[in-house]
Amino acid sequence: MAYSDYGGYAFLNGERVIERSDATIYPGGKLDSTPGQYPGWFKTLEQRGQGEDFHVVLGDENFFVGMHKQSYVVALHNGKRTVLEVPEDIGEIIEKRIASGEHVGYEYKIDDYTISVFWVETDNHYVFVELVMTNDDVWTGFSGYGVGAGLDDGCCGYSTEAQVSLMWELFNV
Repeated sequence: MAYSDYGGYAFLNGERVIERSDATIYPGGKLDSTPGQYPGWFKTLEQRGQGEDFHVVLGDENFFVGMHKQSYVVALHNGKRTVLEVPEDIGEIIEKRIASGEHVGYEYKIDDYTISVFWVETDNHYVFVELVMTNDDVWTGFSGYGVGAGLDDGCCGYSTEAQVSLMWELFNV
């Protein structure tokens, strides 16, 4: 079971990468994960307080994007940490989406990396992210309540499969 009943999935070039669910990124780019469980379960006492835990991690040792719950997205690159803020007009965005039936995304550029983010309200609230790497690899993923690793069976009343389908639609895959 994903921790706090929040979870998500990560994909690299269209293929699911299981070890990117419920993961911890340590300084220097090391990554550990326990898909479907709280990432901290595997930490030794010496590791407690080190690294940052996420429901989903995209990217590689040069550039990571972590997602937590349904709104928090952070980029980790060259020792810098950049929070990709939820837009102040998110309420208007969601209203527009409901009225038009279209989702509205935001694009962020950090160095030569492109990050596209959709904050979506459907049956619940979710965040969807696409990260285009400098080598043209494309990472995609989503995070939210009641979906993802350990919650794949719909036990919380939400469909992980529906979020995967919506993610492919959002990013035109």
